[in-house]
Amino acid sequence: MESVWRRNTNLTKSQQHEKLIKDREYELAVDNLYATEPRTKAQAEKKKLWETYTQWAKTAGIDVEVTPQQQLAERVFELEIVLSQVNMIRSALNMPEKRLMDVIVVR
Repeated sequence: MESVWRRNTNLTKSQQHEKLIKDREYELAVDNLYATEPRTKAQAEKKKLWETYTQWAKTAGIDVEVTPQQQLAERVFELEIVLSQVNMIRSALNMPEKRLMDVIVVR
C-alpha cells in the first residue's frame, strides 16, 4: 500500500490565501486552454497543469502525506467507533458485546 496525499485541514491564513490564489490561477488557465486549444490538446495540457498544481500543494504544505501506518490507524479508529455503536444496539437487544479482536479476522 502506498502513501496518499490529502488536503491539510490545519492551513494557516497565509496558506489559505495562497491556495485561493493558486486555485483561481489554475481555473483561469484551464478555462483559457479550452477556449484556445483543440479539446484533446487542452485535456493533455490540463493534466500537466494539474500535476504542477498538486506538486505545488505538496511543497507548500497544502496537501500532506498520509502513510500506510497512518491510514491503518485511522481505519482502526473508525472501526472502534462503529463497533461501539454496534455494541450499544447489541446491549439494547440483550446480546453480548463484541470486541474488536472478535470481529477482525487475521489471516
